[in-house]
Amino acid sequence: MGRDALSLEEVAVLLGESSSPTGRSNEAEDLRRRLAAVGKPPDEASDALAATAATKRAVDLLDDWPWPPRLAARLAGAWSELLRTEVAVSVLYVEATTFGGFLLRAHLPSFLATATAPGGSPVLAAEIPLPLVGSALRRMLGGPIEESAASEQGLTPLEQRLGTRLIACLVADSLAITHDPASTDAIPLTVHNQLPHVTPTWSRTPAVNIQFRVAYGPVAGLLDGCVPRACVPWAT
Repeated sequence: MGRDALSLEEVAVLLGESSSPTGRSNEAEDLRRRLAAVGKPPDEASDALAATAATKRAVDLLDDWPWPPRLAARLAGAWSELLRTEVAVSVLYVEATTFGGFLLRAHLPSFLATATAPGGSPVLAAEIPLPLVGSALRRMLGGPIEESAASEQGLTPLEQRLGTRLIACLVADSLAITHDPASTDAIPLTVHNQLPHVTPTWSRTPAVNIQFRVAYGPVAGLLDGCVPRACVPWAT
């Protein structure tokens, strides 16, 4: 609970000299911050501290989570084989989210694909900007390695089917994260031309958003993947 009155020393500080370049003393600023903290309702202050501590624990544990580099290596191998050239894949960032939250942040038009287990639970979601997926598809069809211009048009059905091969390698790893014994053959990838309906299961399922940088020759771009985080200690 806050105090009803200030001491004479504290009043003197608040009304005192302006020794800092901004016209207020450093001591006065420190006092204002201390008084503001004291005046906060106990529940609000404790909730804020708890949330900060939980976020820090989540970030620390994600730093130690082994799956992002494994998935990057899996993507590098699959893309190198499909494109018949060396492809480098690195992890840019990792953050906790939900499958529904990932989908709602999609930047359409893009290559957006999802995989759902037979029981309805999400397995994988991935998004690739059209310039990057366009360059990869042309290379897969025997074209040269070159950058693709940005396009506002979506992909044809054939291009969508080919595009699923760029991320199909992640399905088995997504199942392994949750120790799901389901066969990857029973989990097809669905490409979306518009934002799919986010079911309650998808909106609540804990997940990890991993952003990868994919580069080969003069081509470079981002690939966003969303995988389960059920085996991470703080997910429960």
